[in-house]
Amino acid sequence: MKYELVIIGAGLTGVEVALQAKKMGLESVLIVDYNDQFGGFNHSLLAEDAFEEEKNRMKKFKELPYEKWTNATVTGLFEAFGDGEHEINVQTKTGTFDIEAKKIIICSGALEKPREAHKIGGTRPAGVMTPTMALGLLDRGFLPGNQVVVYENSKTSRALSKLLENKGVQVTTVEANDYALHKVYGKSSLEKIEVKDKNNDEIESFQCDSLIFSEGFIPSTFYLKGTGIELNDKQFILTDSEGKTSVDNILAFGYCTDHNETSNETIEKSMKQLFIQS
Repeated sequence: MKYELVIIGAGLTGVEVALQAKKMGLESVLIVDYNDQFGGFNHSLLAEDAFEEEKNRMKKFKELPYEKWTNATVTGLFEAFGDGEHEINVQTKTGTFDIEAKKIIICSGALEKPREAHKIGGTRPAGVMTPTMALGLLDRGFLPGNQVVVYENSKTSRALSKLLENKGVQVTTVEANDYALHKVYGKSSLEKIEVKDKNNDEIESFQCDSLIFSEGFIPSTFYLKGTGIELNDKQFILTDSEGKTSVDNILAFGYCTDHNETSNETIEKSMKQLFIQS
């Protein structure tokens, strides 16, 4: 199975790459994604007003004439030598496939870094979760709690606060720019949290039965270990400002890289350069 371009990851960044590929007239394109739905881990927020633009892009993406694989895990990547082609191993529900690609664009994203990945004091009760975990509960028809504190540090967490409020949940928001999570209290279940003011170190406490918290990211790049694609000490893909990796004809965009967010303008410019040079 050979393709002109393989896009690894179909979150919002991967969706933009696919739309740009269509604008450039590319025909042989494969898009693979680990999840069972396209749009990233927070795809359920696309129905919210704050994500209207992203929702429109997703609609255009679904109309693209490209092969799109969900529940597809990249288990290996072998870079080309000389004039050869890159090889990707993809595991799906129907089997394992060896894919050849002239160009690869990696948009595999990152996982939210939870409370457990930080040095935060207190106990470890049930009720502390990331925004993605909370959205997963909502998707299955469950509320994450009745008295919820949301640590707001992204468009996703802010949209989630509004979504919970619309569902009748009592929501308290904590602005990450102003406060740091200091301590968590509770035995079997969460009872309250403390936050520290970043300006004066004063402590404030909030009673709650659920805390929605994440800070930072863990890149989804496990399948790149042992390849020629250079990663930094935190396993983010090292790229230049145009998304170029250490391997020719492989770009990387978005939260799996050391640059995190990538503008649509950068994606367009870099993709044109990638295919013009060939």
